[in-house]
Amino acid sequence: MTFTPSRYQQAFFDWIKDGTGSGVVDAVAGSGKTSSIVRSLEYVPRTASVLFLAFNKSIADELKPRIPANAQAMTLNGLGFRAWLKFTGGCALDANKVQGIINDVLTSDEGKRLGYQVKRIV
Repeated sequence: MTFTPSRYQQAFFDWIKDGTGSGVVDAVAGSGKTSSIVRSLEYVPRTASVLFLAFNKSIADELKPRIPANAQAMTLNGLGFRAWLKFTGGCALDANKVQGIINDVLTSDEGKRLGYQVKRIV
């Protein structure tokens, strides 16, 4: 099946190929923004580094197998964490930090009754 871009997609692809400055894609949900952005990588030299910033981890994970090796997909939080690691030289991530605080602050009974809600709030 041959892909024929819409005039809007073509304008976006032309900007990727020949444009300068910043660009904005403004379109409704389901209109093909992600697919167009992925397809636009055909116009980016393989020697260039590309970064996709996604709104959540599931979207970033969905993009990863669809993009070439010169591109990365991550969340804005992930990019910030990477910058923090580079700036600080490293730090440990404690995935159970909230549970540890709950265990320290609440009694066992309180933790059983309230722990789940506390974790959800945090």
